Amino acid sequence: MTAPHRIPLHPHTTAFCRSTLTAILVALALVFGTSHVLASSQATASDSSGGDWVYVDHDLAGTRYSHLQQITTKNVSQLVKACAYSFPDKEPSQTAPIVSAGRMYLTTAHYTVAVDGADCHVIWSSTWTPREHEPTNTHRGAALADGKIIRGTDDGFLLALDAKDGHTLWAKQIADPKEGFFISMPPLVHGNLIYIGPAGAETAAHGWVGAFRIRDGEQAWRFNIVPDDGEPGADTWGPDPAARKHGGGNLWTPMSFDEKKNLLYVPGGNAAPDLYDDDRPGDNLYTNSLIALDATTGHLVWYRQFVPHDVHDYDVTHVAPVFKTAINGSTRNVIASTGKDGLLRLLDRDSRDVIFSVPFTNRVNVEAPITTTPVRVCPGTLGGAGVERLRILRQAELADCPCYRLVC
Repeated sequence: MTAPHRIPLHPHTTAFCRSTLTAILVALALVFGTSHVLASSQATASDSSGGDWVYVDHDLAGTRYSHLQQITTKNVSQLVKACAYSFPDKEPSQTAPIVSAGRMYLTTAHYTVAVDGADCHVIWSSTWTPREHEPTNTHRGAALADGKIIRGTDDGFLLALDAKDGHTLWAKQIADPKEGFFISMPPLVHGNLIYIGPAGAETAAHGWVGAFRIRDGEQAWRFNIVPDDGEPGADTWGPDPAARKHGGGNLWTPMSFDEKKNLLYVPGGNAAPDLYDDDRPGDNLYTNSLIALDATTGHLVWYRQFVPHDVHDYDVTHVAPVFKTAINGSTRNVIASTGKDGLLRLLDRDSRDVIFSVPFTNRVNVEAPITTTPVRVCPGTLGGAGVERLRILRQAELADCPCYRLVC
């Protein structure tokens, strides 16, 4: 796709919060009226030209950009609340609505709800009752494809719900919470495959990403972000194989997709333990990396590690958007990536070179070692670019990063 010339309204402006959410605002209307843009409930993220928003990043390229023009800079001040919906659990929400054919699909850790986008009345509601221990209580979104709402759960299940009435079509446990895994990331769907992986670096799990068939949830392939014994990259973890068993590299943010090259772009998370590193000497592949996988087979095509041997919890959080742009008169196929280290990087998808790397927040003592002496470090462990504060395309909104003193 070609880079847009307009700055889009960010769909996640109010989707992420840290306080208890008592109500989610799910519909707005212009005071002088509104018009509905309806699309098929079979819509996929491959077709992003209509009014649907079926993936958390809007489309496979991760642009978070809609071509709709009803809301403009001239009338945005006239937006008023049309209706609202409150989840029964009244817990923190970290997701954005999925929208298709006038319906909005909303999710928390245990609830999936379809509401009418015009008046917020509930069309159906589905409750997930955990079948296993939940290491945490977090959820970052669902996807709509093939008439199904696809999502993960904190006890390691991958679910498919019928988008019409919400009944469960299938539920497959793909990750074991007893090993520290939980699923919080939004899945990406292309063709007949669902791409998703578990989180769990905080609970001593090791990262992987897999492809699962949309018809029944069966696994098609799996790629280990922290390599198993004998796999390429295993030697970057030092001599103790146990370091890789709890090596982190987990997923919690959206992926992106290059349809022309059939490549899945994966954001490898931070190495674990986050700060203590004596047991994991080496670069610790493929943590803190942009990973390009063959979407059909899961084979590694290329990768770029941005933060080798991380000791600051500076995981790569975003691998999007994927787009074309003109640089010095030449058209380049590029991909943007940001991390909690506070850097925006632009990579050439053909040569795989880093075109530029620029800070978008304060960076102070970013290479400082862990010490018992207080040191001012920016960004802190909460990062310069979690999904909650990703504003790299809006210079006017950038604020100083939170700064912390690391005390071991």
